[in-house]
Amino acid sequence: MLPGPEHGEVSKDPSIVEPLERLPGLEARIIELPRDDAGFRRGNAGLRAEDADLRARLGQESSGSSRPPSSNGLAKPAPESWEYGNPH
Repeated sequence: MLPGPEHGEVSKDPSIVEPLERLPGLEARIIELPRDDAGFRRGNAGLRAEDADLRARLGQESSGSSRPPSSNGLAKPAPESWEYGNPH
């Protein structure tokens, strides 16, 4: 029996005992939360920087970089001599 305000003890009712037994573990976890949050924030900042770098690289074309023209993808129109119906 746990000490309590009534009759000097609290009943062994599981609805009361189980939460009281979990308190020390929950308190310890609460103490760890700020440290975990700081770690998640650092990781998030690193991922955001990597994302920004990759998005900047994605927006580049081969002109003005060391990438081959084939890396421009299919979004760039074909040269006129390759266009359909052009007799060249």
